[in-house]
Order: sequence, then C-alpha cells, then structure tokens
Amino acid sequence: MAFNGSVMRELAAQFLALAEKQKATAPLMIGHRLMGMSLMYTGNVVEGRTHFNRALALYDPTEHRLLATRFGQDVGVATLSQRSLALWLLGYPVAALADAEQAISNAREIGETATLMYALYGALRNSKRSRR
Repeated sequence: MAFNGSVMRELAAQFLALAEKQKATAPLMIGHRLMGMSLMYTGNVVEGRTHFNRALALYDPTEHRLLATRFGQDVGVATLSQRSLALWLLGYPVAALADAEQAISNAREIGETATLMYALYGALRNSKRSRR
C-alpha cells in the first residue's frame, strides 16, 4: 500500500479530537505526537513542531514511562527524537542536536533497549542528513 498523507493526517486528527474529549493527559500527549508526525511527514514541519512541543509539555516521566510497554519505546524519548528531525528540517541544527542528545540521555536513564535504539536511530538519521 502506498503512503497516503491525507489519510494519515485525518486519522491523527480523529485521535487527537477523541483525546481532547477524554481530557486525560496520556491520550492527549499521544494525539499531539501523532499530529506532529503526520504534519511533519506531509510537509507542514512548522505546525508539526508545535504539536511535538505540546506533547512534550504534557509528558510526565513518572506517569508516562510505563506506556513504553504498549508503544515499544518511551513516548517522551520518541517525541524528542521526532522534534529533533523537525528542528533539523527547519534549519536549527544546534537545537536539533540538543533534542537528539537529550533523547539519548533520557533513553539511557530509562534503561530500555528499544527506547535507546529509537533515540540512537533518530540521532543517526539527523547526522546522515548533515553529511548530504
């Protein structure tokens, strides 16, 4: 199946709308992360970054680190990694590097292999772009 950005954005928007109705922090945080990813991957990097910022503002390590068992990696680390890419694409390499380093540091603190691999992949993805 081919990538369909409009479907991706619509599904993310539906998730976020449902999360807003619930008024629970975790679904809202995840909804903003999904919106950020869908917007960034369909060309609206600025608005995507805004959603990543909102997701990170809602993230509470004590409350949300357990979600890694559901999603395969810590949501905070994953969001930092995604925001790092957005910052890189927007022309802020220093801020992108800071987010990538913070994601790796947080992942090492958590001690979960999948989370650390996600953070390392995100940092590698940005470093490969810098060599082009």
